Amino acid sequence: MTDHYSQTIDVEVSQKMRQLQWAGITMILASLGFILISAFYSWYFMFGFAALLVGGAVCIHFYNKTAKEYTYEFSPSRLKVIEKDVVNRQRVYLDLLWKDVCGFEIMNDVYDEKSDLLCASKAYESGVWQIVFKVDNEKKRLLFAPDDYLVLLIKEIANNGENNK
Repeated sequence: MTDHYSQTIDVEVSQKMRQLQWAGITMILASLGFILISAFYSWYFMFGFAALLVGGAVCIHFYNKTAKEYTYEFSPSRLKVIEKDVVNRQRVYLDLLWKDVCGFEIMNDVYDEKSDLLCASKAYESGVWQIVFKVDNEKKRLLFAPDDYLVLLIKEIANNGENNK
């Protein structure tokens, strides 16, 4: 068995997020026009400048937090999911201990956006697996797209966990 294994998948940035980025850029550029108007006409246009600038910055902030890549890091004690956003910042999205895992199988249920953790391009494409785990006496699902070798490693850990119980 491999002690450590890592797999990286690319995730497509949605059209909605790309539109949000362009809306933010447009709002920031429009806010610059309000500076010129306020210099020649009235200082009250500075409120419009501030509103457009803040709105544009918020739109761009949400776009920048969009995931473009997930890395699954397997070890004998845990599965770590690392998320990389569009500006290449990495953060640990999930650190899952194997003792908390209740089940591992191919996804065969409905994707719930509020309670499931999606770490794949789309929930309904082929090759998406689910890990059911417990958090504070509540069951959650991790939906991800491992390759065949990672599936075998996780099944081996799951079988060893069932044999030890």
